[in-house]
Amino acid sequence: MPAEVAITGFSIEGVAGTIDNDKMEIEVVLPPATDVTMVAPVVEVSEGATVTPPSGMVQNFTGPVTYTVVNGSLYNEYIVNVEVIDAMITSFIVDGKYQGSVNNLARTVTVTVPYGTDLSSVSAYVEYTDGAALSPATGGTIDLRNPVTYTLSYQGYDFVYTVTASQRDEAFAFVGYAPHQTQLPGDEKAAFEWMDDNYANCHYISFQGIRDGSVNLADYDVIWWHYYEPNYPFEPVAPATDPEVVQAFKDYINGGGGLYLSTFACEYVVNLGITVYSPFNKFGNSLDPIGGPDVGEWGISADGNYDHPVFQNLDMDFRELAEAEGQWQREHQVVMLQGPGVNRSNKGCLWNLEAGETIEVFRTVEEWNQVTGGIGLGSFDWDGYPLQRIALAEFPRIENGRGPVFCNGAASYEWWNCGDTGYTNSRRGNLETLTKNIIDHLRK
Repeated sequence: MPAEVAITGFSIEGVAGTIDNDKMEIEVVLPPATDVTMVAPVVEVSEGATVTPPSGMVQNFTGPVTYTVVNGSLYNEYIVNVEVIDAMITSFIVDGKYQGSVNNLARTVTVTVPYGTDLSSVSAYVEYTDGAALSPATGGTIDLRNPVTYTLSYQGYDFVYTVTASQRDEAFAFVGYAPHQTQLPGDEKAAFEWMDDNYANCHYISFQGIRDGSVNLADYDVIWWHYYEPNYPFEPVAPATDPEVVQAFKDYINGGGGLYLSTFACEYVVNLGITVYSPFNKFGNSLDPIGGPDVGEWGISADGNYDHPVFQNLDMDFRELAEAEGQWQREHQVVMLQGPGVNRSNKGCLWNLEAGETIEVFRTVEEWNQVTGGIGLGSFDWDGYPLQRIALAEFPRIENGRGPVFCNGAASYEWWNCGDTGYTNSRRGNLETLTKNIIDHLRK
């Protein structure tokens, strides 16, 4: 490059630029927060040369600016780039799943976590500018009950961020195939109406909405699917079984969400990969009610498990447990869910430990627990402990992993009673209390 057409000095606000005469480039690195939209560089050139734009003229250096040096018939062009020193947090994730909102202008991070999250000890994973040092270090445990300060140190400067967390309102959802809750079939609609009346911030969501992306399951702490409609097949069908919907539910429970599956929805544990053994003993796919004024009460038996939280505050009865040929073995406690004289459809979805299909897999509750990873909790009211059938089961929360899933396939679990308005279910209180206990157990 001819020496007669060179930029020999270039500075902005007293900061000298680095001149590369081989590449014809000049780089100026300015302190943090410098406004480069209106700065007047001081430009020095070879003797006898002129430069355009001239030294001292205000320029906007948010992008490259070209300077041309002319000396007689010779000229050169320099590209000037101005960088303002900055270090940024680009990602902030709490407990491996809650993405914070980063504002690099205000130097703030806000994180919203589900209701009930223990903010006193959460993990924080931070991504930030290469070459910077972060304090506290990424991957550590912090207490977010109050704002926490993070400092990025970069090229001799500190960039301080304030991280705050808040808990969103607790939210509940009832999911179904119907586009809207008013279109739910009878028993499912009655179950949703009870949930809506008893839980603030309760929403109806459809499988179609999950599939098309208009529903985000992460917005909810507990989701209930009561799959009772007799015109459906026993197994879940599309769109509940569509890959994107199944994956959304897997992500939801793997993120810690609680899922309640009742009646034929219990089959969904297989779709979700919780266990490969479905509750193959399914029955009652009919609108024809059974029952009437002379039919006795129906309920569940959870002998040996009544200390579990889902069975608290229920009205208990004693029933004699029948042995072969009408011989009475002993009394056991039962919880009745349907009183006498109420029509019911007798729909059930359970694991039958007596059935030949499972004889080589599990024959007892203990074996079922070991094979499936669940906890068998209850059966029909006439089936005392040890249980012969598993109609109520919990797949417990895994620490730092999958959220809890509860299955209730008991034939006595019915809300609408075939639309029968002639009788009152005298055991409705137990039905509601059991359901509330299950949902409250899942939300913890």
